[in-house]
Amino acid sequence: MSDVYVDVAAANSPWVYEVKNRKRIDAYAIDLGEVGEAYQSLPYYRIENATATSFPDASVKGASLHCAYEMFSGNDDVKFVSEIARILSPGGKVVILPLYMHTHFCAYSTPEYFGKGHSDPVAKEYVRLDCMGVTSSRKYDAAALKSRVLYAIISNGMSYRILVLRNKSDFGDGIYCHFILEITR
Repeated sequence: MSDVYVDVAAANSPWVYEVKNRKRIDAYAIDLGEVGEAYQSLPYYRIENATATSFPDASVKGASLHCAYEMFSGNDDVKFVSEIARILSPGGKVVILPLYMHTHFCAYSTPEYFGKGHSDPVAKEYVRLDCMGVTSSRKYDAAALKSRVLYAIISNGMSYRILVLRNKSDFGDGIYCHFILEITR
């Protein structure tokens, strides 16, 4: 096991456990929150901030964020890009899916957080009524994505591709992944 893979915002997911044990990949799960009971004793499940990790410079070959990037608050979306520029090895890649996009820059918060300053000040904030516990979930429009994220990628010497899932109906009605952001060092 030489290549390092990091699953960001995933400390309660079995994904890293399975990848490490079935595929023999040097994999880690990091998350701000507590590690799930089943994984607490495993040293590769870590409580870490993805914007300031403990991984050495140029030590990570790949990383992914599954339904997580939209929850990065404040400028953490941009800080994360700087951090991956530091930890990714040459040719390393990060995949963010889904990349949540909207017709305008906005955020969704559940009632207990709505209107309390958790969303970007320039984003239109909407209340989400189908669940609880969402501080703010960011949805980029093209201009906000370019000025916040794509600019940071290029400024940090990396490249990107935005992939569009055009056949999501082939996978069933529950698929909500329209866009994928792939960042390469």
